[in-house]
Parts: sequence; structure tokens; C-alpha cells
Amino acid sequence: MLRVLITGASGFVGRAATPAFASAGWTVRTSSRTPRRPGPGGDTIEHVTVPNGLAWRDWVPALDGVACIVHLAGAAHARLVAICVDDRTAALTILELVREHFPLARIHARPSVA
Repeated sequence: MLRVLITGASGFVGRAATPAFASAGWTVRTSSRTPRRPGPGGDTIEHVTVPNGLAWRDWVPALDGVACIVHLAGAAHARLVAICVDDRTAALTILELVREHFPLARIHARPSVA
């Protein structure tokens, strides 16, 4: 099962994206600066605390086993959704979810830079 890390999962856009990814068969990992109590989602939604979001070392546990990152912190104000992942199936799934839940968003998709 693919795992996605969603930053900003408790925000306006993240609250829609998190269950959408989970229902599409992804294991969802959310991140925040403070610990959270487990919420709905059972085994398909995980949470990791990143106390200092500016220190790259704090992100290492959050990134373990992640196929892609969906950065949604501040996404309610975004004008563009960028998809950058090498796995074509993952990219198409993300594209489909974005189109379904955010039909007015502009989308830019490309392979990641190796």
C-alpha cells in the first residue's frame, strides 16, 4: 500500500484531502508541530509530530516509507497544485483526487528530479 505524507492535514484543504487519499487506498501520514490524539481513519491514517518544522532532521521519521508528499499547509490560499512524483500510478491518483475535490485549481505535474 502506498503511503502519502500530508502536511497541513488539519487545515481547510487538508481536511478534504486526508479522507480522500485514505478512501482511495493510500495509507495517510499527517504531520504537525504538536502531538495529536488519534482520530477517525483506523489503520489508514497515521500521525507524526515534527516539533521544529524548519529542522530537516525532524522530518526524517515523517518521511520514512513515504511514496509522496502533499504539502497543504496554507493550501486554501494556493493558486496552483504541483504534483512531482516518479510513480505514474501515484501521480494519476493524486491528479484525479485534486480534480475531483478542487476543480478550480490549476495543476502542474511532472516527474521528480533525480
